[in-house]
Amino acid sequence: MAKILIIDDDPDIVASISILLRAAGHALHVARSGKEGLERVKLLGPDLIFLDVMMESFTAGFHVSLALRDPAPTAEYAAWRHVPILVLTSIHQATPLRFASDQDYLPVDAFLEKSAPPEHLLAAVNELLGRAPARTSSPERGSIRTADRLEARSTTDAGTGRPSKTNARVQSRERMGQECVSWELPGPRPDRTLAERELVNSLGWLIRMRWLAGLAVLAATGFATGVLGVRLPAPELYAVGLAILCYNAVLRWALGWIDRNLPSSQFAYQWFARAQIGLDWIAMAVLINLSGGIESPALVFFLFHITIASLLLPHRRGFLDVALAPLLVGGVAVLMCRGTLPHIDQEVLSGRTVLVPDAWRDPRIRYPEEAREEGIRTMLSAPLIVRSGAIGVLRAYGGEGHRFTKEDAAFLSAVAGHGAVAIENAEAYQLLQNLNWDKSRFVLTVTHELRSPIQVAQSLLSVLTRGYVGPLAAEQADLVGRALKRTQFLQTLVDDLLALAAGRGDALVSAERRPISLADRVRDVCARFEVPARDRGLRFRQEYAAAPLFVWGDPGELDRMLNNLVSNAIKYTPRGEVRVLVEAERDSARLVVADTGIGIPAEARAHLFEEFFRAGNAKALEESGTGLGLAIVKDLVERYGGTIDVESGEGQGTTFTVRLPLVAQPSAAERDG
Repeated sequence: MAKILIIDDDPDIVASISILLRAAGHALHVARSGKEGLERVKLLGPDLIFLDVMMESFTAGFHVSLALRDPAPTAEYAAWRHVPILVLTSIHQATPLRFASDQDYLPVDAFLEKSAPPEHLLAAVNELLGRAPARTSSPERGSIRTADRLEARSTTDAGTGRPSKTNARVQSRERMGQECVSWELPGPRPDRTLAERELVNSLGWLIRMRWLAGLAVLAATGFATGVLGVRLPAPELYAVGLAILCYNAVLRWALGWIDRNLPSSQFAYQWFARAQIGLDWIAMAVLINLSGGIESPALVFFLFHITIASLLLPHRRGFLDVALAPLLVGGVAVLMCRGTLPHIDQEVLSGRTVLVPDAWRDPRIRYPEEAREEGIRTMLSAPLIVRSGAIGVLRAYGGEGHRFTKEDAAFLSAVAGHGAVAIENAEAYQLLQNLNWDKSRFVLTVTHELRSPIQVAQSLLSVLTRGYVGPLAAEQADLVGRALKRTQFLQTLVDDLLALAAGRGDALVSAERRPISLADRVRDVCARFEVPARDRGLRFRQEYAAAPLFVWGDPGELDRMLNNLVSNAIKYTPRGEVRVLVEAERDSARLVVADTGIGIPAEARAHLFEEFFRAGNAKALEESGTGLGLAIVKDLVERYGGTIDVESGEGQGTTFTVRLPLVAQPSAAERDG
């Protein structure tokens, strides 16, 4: 009898595994999280671990496996490094049970699908228990060490007369609390209330911050113009920075005067706060006008001062003072649009085509000297206007002796109009691309989350049908069989949705593409359907080109594409034959899948590759079907740079022809890699 630890937060999968393992005579222990699982490993010393990677967090299982299989493990996990780990996964594999290799992303021993039949699970348990090496440490020793650590952690140092670490930290915080005092201006007055002291301290803090703000304006102006080469009105910006420093010196003197002569006048301090904030807002309005108008990056500092004003000023009338900030910003915007504050871009963005005959002398041009240096004498600007308004400016420049005419203005306006339409269409296309990406990501996420409960349901139903919980009556067995068939169909639907979403999202699921022999892939797929074709009484013909044909693709994706085409041909052919042909056609590989089945009605052919579409005669012949197979095929073919054609008539069979670009035959080393 082996001790087996199940680390999984899904009670259904735990119940399913527990029934099987208890029936096999094993002792089971369960942990509901990665953290609890690691503690159980140290206390129990299991012989085998069942591990779910995605539990309470998406990385819980990763942490467990990495902690136990670390090449340089800590002392607490060293004894359990060789315990076999079996990962429970909802990811579809080539076989339900797969033993790990060096290329796997997790340091574990094997991967088992949650929907795997009970026989695979029991075989995996027996195989891994047989592989497990003898450990040098026993579970009891690990438990004793853990208990010793816990006891040592909780033991106090009363015997030595020293405080415990916890008490020492508490006492340290108490000493720090006694030593911390609030900063105030020189000459604190004990007769002030707490609110008055806070107001005085805040006013002093604001003055200290203003020194930094003034210096920052000077430094930023020098860095932007001297280092980055940004064209700004440097003299005016330097003047604003110096003005901030100058009036801040006056405010510092005024605050000291109020503190000496009017120490108990809250009215004086409040008006002093209003004066500070008002001067700052005026300075920022000038700074915004000089550094780009309402598009200036300095605009965000208004929000900073609005917050300060709401804290310093009386609440009943503070909103009147706070309203000054948006009024100043709005005033700057209005004056720019009206041309009172010279800013040519704002004038153009208001919807007018603007001609500047002399860029060297026009007051709306902020950088006339730079225009002179570049030889620009005249400018013509037209707005880029879309349905939502102006989004930009199209500008033409002229040198000395050139004069723009009315015809030039009309032509530039027409070009700007067409350009705006093109930009709007490009943005709309990008929006559609983003929406399609989001839809694919949503489908991918949802289907991935559906896989696990579906596979758990399949596992539970498999336990019932195989009699591990006792024999079923005939009617019970029939109902359980129907439920199992429905879950298998739902699993197929989820797999198809996941494949379709991965294709539409393109980068959502990475594919390892390489040169692949198309004939070899077709032979592998056809081999799966030889028995079903024989059981239906169909002739199954296969023809392959003599020379090998290589296409660029991912083996799993090509397998899904070929599987859909061949399975449909056999499923919808009651009698006759199915023919598969692989041949070369100029620079393409040509794949033909033809049948003599029920065919496709003319009215259904236009919708054949739409998602979830199934022709009426297909539904009548075969009730189950997702309607996603051909949509997946078309998506894969187009992503590989190929084409797909269909010829069919109702009752006359169907022929699908796929053409994929040929690639050079790889070397043996490339094929092995």
